[in-house]
Amino acid sequence: MALGLNYDFEKKCKTELSTLEECAKHNQDRDAIDSLCKKLTTQIKQFPPLLSADFICGVPGTRAKPFHLPNQLAQKVAKNLGKADVTPYLMFGDRKPSIKDTELSNKWDILKDAGIEIDAKMPLLRDKTVLLIDDKYQSGTTLQFVASKLQPCGVTKIFGLCVVKTMRDDDNDQNK
Repeated sequence: MALGLNYDFEKKCKTELSTLEECAKHNQDRDAIDSLCKKLTTQIKQFPPLLSADFICGVPGTRAKPFHLPNQLAQKVAKNLGKADVTPYLMFGDRKPSIKDTELSNKWDILKDAGIEIDAKMPLLRDKTVLLIDDKYQSGTTLQFVASKLQPCGVTKIFGLCVVKTMRDDDNDQNK
């Protein structure tokens, strides 16, 4: 699920959400981050399945990248909702490259090679629901990969919520 699309074809421009996401991600703009968190929190409160989540988790970053927008969003949304944020207990390996321009069929293998480290001190997730937060939904591969790593921890339900959805699922599929 996403709050909205990143491009408005009728107006032929980026959406407000896309502009906020870019300012937050590339400029670490605190006002943009706060605005996105408010929008995410509002959406969660209006959709009972998302509100039922026991934990909030941002799609993990790497140690090599000190600022990672999904981590910022998850932390603030968890605080807004009074829920625990388990993002600090997950981390991609340092060799995880950006997969934005990677062919769709190769994304899973790149994420698998990068690996996700799960801290042994992570709260018990058995029989719990986790809401995964990411800034952009392109193919859904990253959300699915992270969810696949949370399932062995006993999570029974995993929901994904992103700020924006790109217009196509196949924008980096070389076989189209």
